[in-house]
Amino acid sequence: MRKCIVTTKSQTLARKAERSLSRAGIGSRVMSVDPALTERGCGWGVELFCSDVSAAEAVLRRDRIYFGVTLGGGV
Repeated sequence: MRKCIVTTKSQTLARKAERSLSRAGIGSRVMSVDPALTERGCGWGVELFCSDVSAAEAVLRRDRIYFGVTLGGGV
């Protein structure tokens, strides 16, 4: 399955996102992201299956965890 990365501005936000997604039953892992790949220079994110992105974004919005762009597989 393809992996995607939901980007965040900090490692702290990425860790909060990982915990929130885990509570919702969505597996993810925190990872560093090259800031040049995002328009806002986000340097951290959570990697998860691309099929879970919509559900994950809904969980993060619900829990008021700020996130940036979502990068597709192969990154």
